[in-house]
Amino acid sequence: MGAGVTDTRTRPGARWRCLALTIVLLSVALPLIGSEPAVANRGNRHVRPQVVNGSPVEQGQDRFVVALLRKSRGGDAFKQQYCGGAMVAKDWVLTAAHCVRGQVASHLAVFIGQVDLTQAGTTIDVAQFAITPNYDPRHTANDVALVQLRQTIPADLYAPIAMVAGGDTTYDAAGTPVSVAGWGATNATSPYDNPRVLQQADIQVLPDGICESSWSYGEAYRPASMLCAGNNQTPVKDACYGDSGGPLFAETPAGPIEVGIVSFGRSCAFLRYPGVYTRLSSPALADWIHSVLACSEHAAKKRCRPPSRTTTG
Repeated sequence: MGAGVTDTRTRPGARWRCLALTIVLLSVALPLIGSEPAVANRGNRHVRPQVVNGSPVEQGQDRFVVALLRKSRGGDAFKQQYCGGAMVAKDWVLTAAHCVRGQVASHLAVFIGQVDLTQAGTTIDVAQFAITPNYDPRHTANDVALVQLRQTIPADLYAPIAMVAGGDTTYDAAGTPVSVAGWGATNATSPYDNPRVLQQADIQVLPDGICESSWSYGEAYRPASMLCAGNNQTPVKDACYGDSGGPLFAETPAGPIEVGIVSFGRSCAFLRYPGVYTRLSSPALADWIHSVLACSEHAAKKRCRPPSRTTTG
């Protein structure tokens, strides 16, 4: 495993901001990037996420991106946002497992239809979420979850994003141009400067050898379910705290296609430690995602049960 501390990229709460500052003052290690959603995953030392050195997204773009909200934080969507996700069906959001692990579905909601979290958008409560049985919280491997909403998203508010097929490495091969979008921090240390407006950074898929090298994540990087991406130059473009669960996507002639999910990293925008994303071309993960979505289509007829750990509330 690479030296130093790495973390999932959920948005830090107030008490985690204090923890991060304390770590900066007391040691030379980079600050932890984990928020309250990752408390149950605190033993994982290589999870982190925001979009650093990205650009604001204009209204009407990236219409598949949603903000995952924790309602207990009160206030507007800007205060409640802690992770991201992507609409993959009319009532399903694809996100990271570490964003929902340990949460109660009834305490969560999603925000969609507006790139500015302080403006009027549409908020829909979460009905349930499913985490792949292969999720390994200790190593943040197979970091995938599906969130089902209590009602379908109005068709005029979103455009679902296609997902890469299992085994199809066309769009996640090294050198492929990709983009990451989210409302995560724009600074790796306090104050994190979380933006009101959705940010996007254009990067590229990097060779697995960069992330699994001894001077980077080493054995903590597992290429079977992880994808290495960044711009490998300064200024570094990267996801950061609050971007967890958001989409890594490539542009195709048929429109954008999601190839990864923001998962973890060491701090943010650190040249030797590119962002690590869940690899959606993994056959096992792709099969699980499609089986859950297919099952939901037949749920009313009780023809199947989602093959996963499911939490309702």
